Amino acid sequence: MAESSAVTAAVPERAAPTKLEELLEITAQSLVRAEVAEHYEVVRELGRGKYGHVMLVTHRQRGTPMALKLLPKASTKLHTFLYEYCVALSLATHPAIIGMFGIAIESSQYYGFLYEPALHKDLISIIKPRDGIPEPAAKQCAKQLVSALEFIHSRGLVYRDIKPENVLLFDPDCRLVKLTDFGLTRPKGTKLKLVAGVIPYTAPELSNTADAQGVPIDASMDAWAFGVLLFCLLTGYFPWEQS
Repeated sequence: MAESSAVTAAVPERAAPTKLEELLEITAQSLVRAEVAEHYEVVRELGRGKYGHVMLVTHRQRGTPMALKLLPKASTKLHTFLYEYCVALSLATHPAIIGMFGIAIESSQYYGFLYEPALHKDLISIIKPRDGIPEPAAKQCAKQLVSALEFIHSRGLVYRDIKPENVLLFDPDCRLVKLTDFGLTRPKGTKLKLVAGVIPYTAPELSNTADAQGVPIDASMDAWAFGVLLFCLLTGYFPWEQS
């Protein structure tokens, strides 16, 4: 009797999780579940955007001032929140990227995380229409942002959201500025089928998404947006009118 043979299908090995994926998993398990008022005293609102708002708070026991970003649970997926938080946390060692306290919370209505407060508002607050900002300040700002973007790109990421509102000021003369808001940051090579971000800062190749496979993102898209931002800093207007 012939000996039967069996062919065993090779099972592909699962790729090792990236550091960001590991951080996401750890953070999901260590969320602080509490109401904001239990641990923090709200001082005032620092800013408000389409997806959430930022409050200046102090820690009730230590008195530490912090910025608390709150995203409504009703309109925010947990993974979306965790992704933004973990990307920011993984990049926070750079001096021109917002510093994080490493605390993520979940209350009955909000997801939130804490970072260093910027009490001089953001870059948009000092750009004078049709005038911009002084050239020395623009140079200071540009030097720091280039360094931050190079750091982000060295981690295999594309920032994708360069605009004055996302550059926080730590002094009025731009001697210290920091990038914030990493909700749109994605790994290099990620394919986009829909335009995301603020149109005046969006690279031309992302304005035509007819390709069903999408457009792979890379660092050149941040370079385009940075060029538009620099033009706005020096002139106080966009290089073309928004249609």
